[in-house]
Amino acid sequence: MNEIYINLVEHLGDIITCEPVSKFLRTKNPDKKIYWVLNKKYKDAVIANPYINGIIEVDNLAEADSFLQKKREEGSTILDLHYDGRTCSSTGKIHKNNIKSGINEANVFLNNSSILQSFSLVAGLEPLNEAPTFHLKENLELPSKIPTEYIVFHCKSNSKDKDWSPQKWNKLADRILKTNVKIVEIGLEQVVKSNNPNYINCTDIHDIQTIALIIKNAKCFVGVDSAFAHIANSFNKYAILIFGKLGNFKEYNPYSGNYGKLQNCTLIYVKDFSKCIPVSIVYREFENFIKNKTKKLNKRKHCYRISAKTFLRKIFSLQNELDKDSNKIKVITICAIQIKVKMKKTEKLKFSRAELCKYIDYVQNNQLDKSKFVDIAPDDREFTNTDINLIAFYLPQFHSFPANDDWFGKGFSEWTNATKTVPQYIGHYQPHLPYDVGFYNLETEHIFKRQIELAKMYGIKGFSFYYYWFSGNKIMEKPIQMFLKNKSLDMPFCMFWANENWSHLWGNGADEKILYKQEIVNGDAEKFMADILPYMKDERYIKIDNKPLLMIYNPEIYSKEILIAFIDKIRQIAKDNGFSDLYINTIMKPFMKKGEYKNYLNSIHFDGIVEFLPGCMHNLFNKVKKKVLNPLFKGNFLDVKEFVENKKYLYKTDARVFKGIFPMWDNSPRRCYRGATIFESSPQIYKKWLKDIIKWTKINNPKNEQYIFINAWNEWAEGAHLEPDQKYGYAYLQATKEALGEENS
Repeated sequence: MNEIYINLVEHLGDIITCEPVSKFLRTKNPDKKIYWVLNKKYKDAVIANPYINGIIEVDNLAEADSFLQKKREEGSTILDLHYDGRTCSSTGKIHKNNIKSGINEANVFLNNSSILQSFSLVAGLEPLNEAPTFHLKENLELPSKIPTEYIVFHCKSNSKDKDWSPQKWNKLADRILKTNVKIVEIGLEQVVKSNNPNYINCTDIHDIQTIALIIKNAKCFVGVDSAFAHIANSFNKYAILIFGKLGNFKEYNPYSGNYGKLQNCTLIYVKDFSKCIPVSIVYREFENFIKNKTKKLNKRKHCYRISAKTFLRKIFSLQNELDKDSNKIKVITICAIQIKVKMKKTEKLKFSRAELCKYIDYVQNNQLDKSKFVDIAPDDREFTNTDINLIAFYLPQFHSFPANDDWFGKGFSEWTNATKTVPQYIGHYQPHLPYDVGFYNLETEHIFKRQIELAKMYGIKGFSFYYYWFSGNKIMEKPIQMFLKNKSLDMPFCMFWANENWSHLWGNGADEKILYKQEIVNGDAEKFMADILPYMKDERYIKIDNKPLLMIYNPEIYSKEILIAFIDKIRQIAKDNGFSDLYINTIMKPFMKKGEYKNYLNSIHFDGIVEFLPGCMHNLFNKVKKKVLNPLFKGNFLDVKEFVENKKYLYKTDARVFKGIFPMWDNSPRRCYRGATIFESSPQIYKKWLKDIIKWTKINNPKNEQYIFINAWNEWAEGAHLEPDQKYGYAYLQATKEALGEENS
């Protein structure tokens, strides 16, 4: 067919800056019909474009993809300007672009080129980089309230991180209005509040063509990086633009044409958030424009001035926004240098300038401290069948899978959570960075082999895999499926059914969005056993008296009647498949009374209780105080040393209890500063605790039920991992080995 479709649905700034694509296509294809597919609310951006034959209006990117797939099948040419992996803002669907350009949001996009250049490469074109032209409709007139001479203010973008504060906009407006310069504010929301007759509010005008005409007739454009700034660029209008942090991009310049060449504009940057830019700097650039308005201005400004309070709030909020490959240490360093030089002595803070500087030094240097690092030990003893069975919980989330890509962003894994935090106080050990196995992908078998080698070397007898099953739906199952198929991965294992709702926000926030709901419906017992039996039949699966060991995290999530029927049914299915029964454990809860375990277990047809630390004994830890520098931190600090010294984990019980332990615990990477809980421990404290519960287990449990559960092998985002890290090395594994040896000697 003789048709070309430009697929660029949103956003307005992207559409405006990519106008040269239509001109390029018309030059190359003078006889073909060219259509632009875009969101209907942006159609006025291209309605007067002379290089296209028409507009295809859609509601979202997913609708455009559906329409264009049919056109592609009919033989039309589709020019896709969306990078691969872009998410439809309305439906959440992931867009696929088959052009292998290497351009996507996570790497090159905007870091080294303009939007136009990046998007043209995405579409498989040569890298275009000329200024856009905004085509106005004929006979368009300015609104009557627009004065003869004025400057334009645009104060609010589509990203709060790029925006300046309303207070600063109002201060700037007051200073400019005192010079008798008229200000016309445009945008979707009024920011400037002024009764000065020289201020004209045009934020009630939402017609894109009219706004473009207002910008064209202005003397100067003052605003944030936005679609309207791209319109100013298209008219080569002198602009003073405020730039702040945008995602994980570096100090970016999204503009082509003169703005891209830093001509006829002043771009004011801060390598943190634009809110840090003082009013005085922006006003000074306005004064320079007034004094030199007949000259061609070629400027680029960098400012790093930042107050201590701003530093604290912004640096700690990076935890919500940074991925593991973000250069946050560089950002902190830049801010730190400025605070040491610029921090106002009059600021009322809960700590001194010296403490703040000490904290900065700690952030920059704590990863270099290797004083507690313990190297790998020779494998100098054999662990026999008489040794206690140490089972480590194992999280299989360290790989990319479609559900996480859709919900949390392309390529998300637990490493994303684990590495995005910063210390909350001097001495806070964060982030935890792996050693030996590194930042692994659990879709590769050699990682499992090394983990098993390390675990066995230090006395770990098995892994308990978290199993995520939702009425037949499974997530993050690939690693354990691979483990099952590869018999050379010689490690005992069992399943721990993590039967809780899978929510968008991990925690119990009121605004959680449930992505997978946990429930039991008719037929689930059969489906559950059909999925898990291949694992239970494996010779490596942990069994007690020919009963496959199964743990269920939260029985209380179901009604008692439904749960009992489910448990009885899966037990019967196990017997029908040659097992004596199932050995089913649940997890101890803080509210359980130790003298009533037997009745509780009998009431729900379970066999035993596992201590899943620290949650089940959270109330037994004493709180301690820390001088936290983050003013937003809402968490608690708990004393592991006192807990172990007073042996609060040793008690009598009337039912089978499997003791639990954790090496360390700090879930601030996952919770950021919202409700984080930090248990500071050490390899020495952990070793003493482990020795005590090994002894308790040998006294209280028969030999075939002498299991201890460690939380965990690899819960990196909760700071609970036996795997070696860059601070302690193999210290916790060595403490495990020593505790076993001393109690078995």
